Amino acid sequence: MTIKTDNKRIKYTMTPESLRELAYIASVTHEQPSELIRRVLHADYELTRAGFNGYRKQRDVK
Repeated sequence: MTIKTDNKRIKYTMTPESLRELAYIASVTHEQPSELIRRVLHADYELTRAGFNGYRKQRDVK
């Protein structure tokens, strides 16, 4: 398997409740959980790049 140099690995922990929610969404959308997670991460990146998610900067400064 080839890994691109611009790819990043993100490690996350999911609670049992989050896993149930992910399984439910996957069953409704018929997507793989990895696809859903990838879309959420991409949406978060795009919102941050567009200037949204300012709350995160304020929270992380403390």
